[in-house]
Amino acid sequence: MVARVRRQEPADRAGASEVLAAAFGRSSEGALADRLCARGDTFALVAAGERELLGCVVFVPVEIVGACLERQPMAVGLIGVRPTWQSQGIGGELLQRGVEECRSRRAGLIVVIGPAGFYGRFGFVPAAPLGIRCRWKVPEPLFRVLELVPGEVSRANGVVRYLREFST
Repeated sequence: MVARVRRQEPADRAGASEVLAAAFGRSSEGALADRLCARGDTFALVAAGERELLGCVVFVPVEIVGACLERQPMAVGLIGVRPTWQSQGIGGELLQRGVEECRSRRAGLIVVIGPAGFYGRFGFVPAAPLGIRCRWKVPEPLFRVLELVPGEVSRANGVVRYLREFST
């Protein structure tokens, strides 16, 4: 791999915002990442190349209304790779390292809104058949879950509520 994945540092924020803006083709994702990273309960990882940041992922806590969970559920809040570096495994490495970090933080599960083809390769499965729904209207195949602790998904029946920063 051409990049080193590491925790995002304060000096990386502008570069991470730039990566996300380039990946999504608009600046709103970079601004959202800034708002999320200002919180103490989120974490971000970056893929650092020789001269610039190549990718970024932000993980955030979520609430599952109606669930009786033993551990904090998390979500992939944002993930992006510079367009010129996509399809080279950087997004997958960011995701895998983030999942490892969620495990080390003792999260019970991770939810994500994203393409089944990508997230399915990492064990994320459709959430709706398991009784986990998103508060936003999202096509069912795009809302997915990864169980980190056996049995946690069976206690997660409910509606996932994301942080207020996603609505501003």
